[in-house]
Amino acid sequence: MSLGAPEPATLAAYDLTTPQDVFALRRIGQSAAEALGMDRQDQVRIATALSELGRDRLGCEGLTVSFALPPGPERVLAVVFGWTGGAKAAPDLDPASRLLHRVRHETGGGRERIVAEHPLLASWVDSTDARRGVVDALRRHASPTLADDLREQTRDLITALEETRAQREEMRPLQRGAGGDQPRGPRPLHRALAGAGGDEQRGRRPPRRAGGEVGPAARDQRGQDAVLAQHQP
Repeated sequence: MSLGAPEPATLAAYDLTTPQDVFALRRIGQSAAEALGMDRQDQVRIATALSELGRDRLGCEGLTVSFALPPGPERVLAVVFGWTGGAKAAPDLDPASRLLHRVRHETGGGRERIVAEHPLLASWVDSTDARRGVVDALRRHASPTLADDLREQTRDLITALEETRAQREEMRPLQRGAGGDQPRGPRPLHRALAGAGGDEQRGRRPPRRAGGEVGPAARDQRGQDAVLAQHQP
């Protein structure tokens, strides 16, 4: 993979002519995402998407790939594949579109291109030193073989599976807690009425009858109170 002539807003540009260039592109994309502070999952997404796009377009005339942090209200990492022609069919954007924020195919001026974009973290501060770090990461690449690329993909897959398992383990206590704290339904009506009746018998005085007259139970209670009062010293 050879360096191309980058445009002013471009961090780095490369020619894509061999399968080894596509293998290197995978590592370059992952290094750039890491330098931008993205987590491991986003690093793997970007690396995999760029590898798929590069493999799909390999063989097109004048194929290049460039990395940029374009100005504008939306902060994104933009990776642009450009070519002038060739006998290949229209690009297959579906795999990369499943992994990245936005992928589109553009034509014009006798040249075609694919623009793949992924948002930057809100915590990443754009500065001269930060951009220099991304450029250094983009230039740290080797010429890997197919075996190297397959090993790298296997490591990425293992890492993704481990992260998924860890997240599942973290969710299990929450799921068990949610299952054990199910809301209780309303009390049956006959139990509610029985409880209310028992409470009334234990603590409430019987109501007076109309006209101030009390019932037999109240009269018996008053008679017992009078007897007890007579026997008190």
